[in-house]
Amino acid sequence: MAARCGIAIRNANGEYLTGLDDDDYFLSNRLESFVEYIFKKKKQGIVPSLIYSNYILKRMSGEKKIKRKKYVSLNDLYFRNYVGNQAFFLKERAVAVGLFDIQMPAWQDYDFWIRLINKYGVALNTFDFTYVTDISHDHERISSVGKIENAYSVFVKKHFIPSERHKIFKLYLNVLVYCRDFQKFSLIDFYRYLKLVRNTEELIFVLKIGLKYFLKKMSFLNYKPVA
Repeated sequence: MAARCGIAIRNANGEYLTGLDDDDYFLSNRLESFVEYIFKKKKQGIVPSLIYSNYILKRMSGEKKIKRKKYVSLNDLYFRNYVGNQAFFLKERAVAVGLFDIQMPAWQDYDFWIRLINKYGVALNTFDFTYVTDISHDHERISSVGKIENAYSVFVKKHFIPSERHKIFKLYLNVLVYCRDFQKFSLIDFYRYLKLVRNTEELIFVLKIGLKYFLKKMSFLNYKPVA
């Protein structure tokens, strides 16, 4: 996939580029929203590394509008991928940072955002809801749990995440892979992660994980095998 994206980018004629996952779709005003936002920022003398948007999550039970951060810095990306899986960026910048890394087992987009933001500064949100992430179907999305775990190891080594952020990021990974190791998660782990938080957002995140852990633990304690 990353190799094909690279070929597409190199052969594209446009000044700006964006993408679309095969599970998802654009609303009709998405490209117009991006172009208008870029021109507005240019008039202000601002050329962000990339721009992204809020999105609509489509489930079998219905749709929900999801808001993203106002802007995303390099430090933000040490915690999680706040940009999402698609953005709008200059072709020349994409080529300059080396396109998508074909050695990444997954998270090629995440890795790409890191390099763009590291070189060209913060990414900005248009605040429009123009992208629909469709998980209303039965088939799996592109990246499997195994690929994500492998990508995490490559990602951390590649980007030299500081030790504290590495630990917070590891916690996020555990959540991302469906918290399958919750039985191994202890009060000591929870306290250790709590000491590492640096802002309200990370605090809320860790507290939510702690609550989820305790509820999960209680369900194990109350479980009675079928006779």
